Amino acid sequence: MKILMKTILFSLVLNSAFGVSFPQEDRKSFDAQSYLGFWYDVARTPNDFQDNTPTRHGEELGVCVNSTAEYSLRKADEISLTNTCFRENESGDFIKEDITGRAKFVKGKNATQLKIAFGGVIARFFQRLFTGGGADYWVYAVGEKNAEGLYSWAIVSGEDKDYIFVLSRKPTLDSQTENDILAALRRLELPLEDLVFNRDLK
Repeated sequence: MKILMKTILFSLVLNSAFGVSFPQEDRKSFDAQSYLGFWYDVARTPNDFQDNTPTRHGEELGVCVNSTAEYSLRKADEISLTNTCFRENESGDFIKEDITGRAKFVKGKNATQLKIAFGGVIARFFQRLFTGGGADYWVYAVGEKNAEGLYSWAIVSGEDKDYIFVLSRKPTLDSQTENDILAALRRLELPLEDLVFNRDLK
């Protein structure tokens, strides 16, 4: 999941078969520590950052595949993140791209919301200056915790629900987990019809 990584507001409570979602009045049930760590971006709606085809050094590169994101605690109120993907060049080789950023969970009732700014210190300064602290990311639903105490999957979007990222601790989803996620997306009224799974990207 390259340049974007977004997080957290939940509108419906699903039963345990579908994981957990966070209604506005119960966002404090979200466990930020369980969201940290390494994620595979297993599905997304098309976006200008991952699905563009840039030209670099005279070669046109393909869309992002095998996208990942990693969150780690930097200090008490700040998280470091790295988004990585691979693009195929005209020779059939895959070129690694990554971008780093800093994120902060919004305090108070919006415990599931992150403000994220990407790039170096100056880039982050201007992003926060013009966006009121950074881009808004909301986690709309999470799967049950795994043996390590981490959420097994997450659905990420924005306040307007105009895009989706589906994150998983594993690079592929089993059929039951995929069905659970699709059911959660329908209940959350996210734009499921545009969803593309990473396995289907060429």
